[in-house]
Amino acid sequence: MSQTTARIIRQSEARNFMEGPEHCREYVKTARLWFGTSSLPVGERGAIDPGHANSEEVFFVCQGHVLLYDEKQYYELHAGDALLVPVPC
Repeated sequence: MSQTTARIIRQSEARNFMEGPEHCREYVKTARLWFGTSSLPVGERGAIDPGHANSEEVFFVCQGHVLLYDEKQYYELHAGDALLVPVPC
């Protein structure tokens, strides 16, 4: 059954897991949307995401500064910046 009304998803309801030093929270995963967050200690490196074959990805920096590399180029992002990663061709 599909949901027809808005729903609040609390942080405490998210699925928590670790990828090395990266603390990940998965809030929702459907056929059309996959939303989660990741937190890293200062100076640490996150795992390389293999991408999502059927969806775009948004990388948003809530706090701090990050240097992101997508195997082609570097992107320097600061708090409040976002990077849109298109669906792979």
